[in-house]
This record gives sequence, structure tokens and C-alpha cells, in this order.
Amino acid sequence: MLNPLSIAGLICFWSFQEPADQPRLAQGPFSYALAEQNGPLERVADGVFGDYATVSGSSSPERSARRSTPMVPRPR
Repeated sequence: MLNPLSIAGLICFWSFQEPADQPRLAQGPFSYALAEQNGPLERVADGVFGDYATVSGSSSPERSARRSTPMVPRPR
């Protein structure tokens, strides 16, 4: 299995292993946090990088403040 932390140029990686209502803390050079919006993020017990994975398109998207994650590229 690929270790995401071994990817050259990695800015941060979220594994989504934290319990609901807890900030999602990134691994890697920048420990940025994501916060849930509009309720808990839906998880399933079928993770690739841990016991859990997040459900894409969940009704509670994660967010981070732009000023707190300056190294993460933003869409233009």
C-alpha cells in the first residue's frame, strides 16, 4: 500500500480517522485542520488509509479557512 506521506511535494493529507465532531487534522508538512459543516461527516468502515473512509458528496462538507491553510492551492 502506498504511504501518502512518501509522495514528493505533498502539502497535507487527511485520513478522516477522527471521531465525529472532532477537527480533521492533516498529516504531512502542514497540520491543517478541517471542520465539519452542517452536522457530522458521513463515514464508512471501509478505509484505505485506516479503519474509516469519508463518503464523497456527503451532506456535511469539510471546510478550512483560507487564511489558516495558505499552502493549499485554491480553484480560481
